[in-house]
Formats: sequence, structure tokens, C-alpha cells
Amino acid sequence: MTTTTESPGAHLALAQVVHGEPAEPIVEGPFCSPSCAGLAVDRIAGGIVKRMGGNAAVHRDAEQPFAAALTPDGRIWVVRIVPPGEVALWRS
Repeated sequence: MTTTTESPGAHLALAQVVHGEPAEPIVEGPFCSPSCAGLAVDRIAGGIVKRMGGNAAVHRDAEQPFAAALTPDGRIWVVRIVPPGEVALWRS
């Protein structure tokens, strides 16, 4: 059994194109913990594949799950959790 520790502050789930034609980031949140934001990582990766086609892989690490999605247009998306210290950068 894996237990997660609640972290103070807000977490976001963020998808960004890291290769290929730029696109607007996809942001969900705020979430109270990494475990809650981790559910959004799955949802966002699945949504990218549903809307654009392609494939996604999710790594369900206990602390920081992340995903990568490859779309037919050649974009590679990375979906990750943004910790509280970085949230202000994405909400400004």
C-alpha cells in the first residue's frame, strides 16, 4: 500500500508541448495535494489523446505522477504536477 502526504498550498496539473508546434498549455486546479492533482494528470493526458489522437503513457509515481502524450501532428506533450512554489508563475 502506498500512502501520500498532504502538502500545504495549491497544486496544479499542467500539460505543455515540449516538442513540435507550440500550443497553449492546459492547466487544471488548484488541488489540495499531489495525490489529487495526480488524478488530473491522467484526465488531461487522456483528453489530449481523445481530442487530437495519438497515444499517452502515464507514470504513476507515488509522489509525482506524470504523463507524456504523442499526437499525430508530431507534438509531444508532458503532463506534470506544478508544486505550490511554482503555482504563482502559472496563475499570473
